[in-house]
Amino acid sequence: MSILGMKVRGRVAVVLIAMVVGVGATWPVRRLAAAAETPSSGDWPQFLGPNRDGLAPGSPKLLDAWPKEGLRLLWKSAPLPEAPTSGIGTPVVADGKLYTFSCVFLPQSGVTPIDAELVASLQDKKAGHEKDMEWITANQGKEVKTYNEFERMLRARWYNYTHGHWCASLLLKQAKKLFDKGQKASETLLCLDAASGKELWRKEITASNPPGPAFEGEGFGFSGMPAVFKDKVYFAGACALYCVDAKQNGALVWQAKCDGSHGSPLVLDGTVYVMSKELAAFDADTGKELWRCPEIKSDYSSPGVWNHNGRTYLLCTCYGPGNPHDQPK
Repeated sequence: MSILGMKVRGRVAVVLIAMVVGVGATWPVRRLAAAAETPSSGDWPQFLGPNRDGLAPGSPKLLDAWPKEGLRLLWKSAPLPEAPTSGIGTPVVADGKLYTFSCVFLPQSGVTPIDAELVASLQDKKAGHEKDMEWITANQGKEVKTYNEFERMLRARWYNYTHGHWCASLLLKQAKKLFDKGQKASETLLCLDAASGKELWRKEITASNPPGPAFEGEGFGFSGMPAVFKDKVYFAGACALYCVDAKQNGALVWQAKCDGSHGSPLVLDGTVYVMSKELAAFDADTGKELWRCPEIKSDYSSPGVWNHNGRTYLLCTCYGPGNPHDQPK
């Protein structure tokens, strides 16, 4: 996977796969702006842009239709860190630099999801499933390196199986438990020159014992979008919220423990807000945890902000009672 840069009416748009990121001219200065005290022209420094509202005030008029030959490619980055079990965040642009985040779950050795104990536990359920049991027995003791690899083995055997399958859910649950014990993830923040695509620096961090690849049945890494504020870059990974110094080649300023998150941090009035299983707030300068709200749960939501009648409100989507992946509010 690579990041592509293309030209739209003489300006640079940043593209990840085939999604064009908006560009513009002059942004209004607000306390919410995440690039700097005064964002530079063309900055898109966080989720949904400078003011986290999806708008690009003062943007030049874009093309009414793409050219038949397509947009002209300006540059293509070197391949980003990826693997069968990985996640890559959407890029942000601040002060002429592009930042993106990659989380790769590292292969393990010695993991055998189908062991003798598991096979024995299925014996009383094998009636009518003799062919399935032959496959399970044949794969007893087989070593696999990632949860995603094992999940693909099951799909090859039982195409489009559901979690109601007589044994697939049990096999996945067993694999997830084993992989979670020694799991490690390589988390990388990359900084590229936004005009040329040249890599300027990268910050690599190894996370130990992160949550498994998303949740049962899905194999991908965490993929939050960074936020840039006052020469600091904030991003959420598999086990922590990180703050690095953009002026010091990504030198780590602090990291704070939090659960895995696919969301993007919000920096506002000296506080970083992030959804990492539950809504949490951290001091933007020190990383000190300020509070958590266990009632507001999600790992895919990115907090927003609403100013109304002189008060500031956080806006979040979250899961309702019952199944943690059901009933979003």
